[in-house]
Amino acid sequence: MSVNRWRFTREFKLAALQRLESGASAAEVALAFDANPNVWPTGVCELDAK
Repeated sequence: MSVNRWRFTREFKLAALQRLESGASAAEVALAFDANPNVWPTGVCELDAK
């Protein structure tokens, strides 16, 4: 059995980060990008730290 991992592009992360900075909640952004809110914030936070 193989496990599929989510892989997010830099553009995806930048778009999500931009929405978060504009005041949207993490749940709203996750729904807008059809992503699981428990999975995607790590990548966005890593990008924000750079």
